Amino acid sequence: APEVFGRLRVPEIDLMIKGRHRVAGLQVRDPAGRDLQGAGARNVERVGHGLGTVMIIVHDQSLSVLVEGLQMPQVAGLDHLVLTVADIDRTIVFYRDVLGMVAEPFHPADGSTRWALKFGAQKINLHAADAPFAPRAAVPMPGSADLCFLTDTGLEEWQAHLAACRVVIEQGPVARTGAVGPIMSIYLRDPDGNLIELANLV
Repeated sequence: APEVFGRLRVPEIDLMIKGRHRVAGLQVRDPAGRDLQGAGARNVERVGHGLGTVMIIVHDQSLSVLVEGLQMPQVAGLDHLVLTVADIDRTIVFYRDVLGMVAEPFHPADGSTRWALKFGAQKINLHAADAPFAPRAAVPMPGSADLCFLTDTGLEEWQAHLAACRVVIEQGPVARTGAVGPIMSIYLRDPDGNLIELANLV
């Protein structure tokens, strides 16, 4: 059977099968074979997206298709983000010496040399504000980012380190909600004024 990605529409379904076929006469069943239409399935935008738990059977005069585990494409994680900065050298010094990131040059296809700040399994690519690399954000601007970094180092140790680096803590420690649960955070700013949050999982 061909790989099928689709989405349930009201009152019909569009299927991509080497092209687009619009068919009517919709019957929707769950994996146990129970009819879902009586439960209001026609009134929902999507059935079982990303979960692989719903079968959709579509019939018309010329096409009979079983879509098992109707699924949307999904992103899995963050590889890198881009900061537009006023001074790349000054930014590297801050993120290397204050936050402990590793500065690493790399060479894109045009042969130029660019810089990245690596931490964990991610990195930050740096764009100079006066020479941004294309493609780029619609309005690249230093100081417009708000970033939260998780750390295994205790916030008390960070407070002592930041004081030694003469970096002002604007707020914290304060309780916040992170992507996977509660966190405890402190806030500071990088040389461009970007808001930096350092957080421990609670």
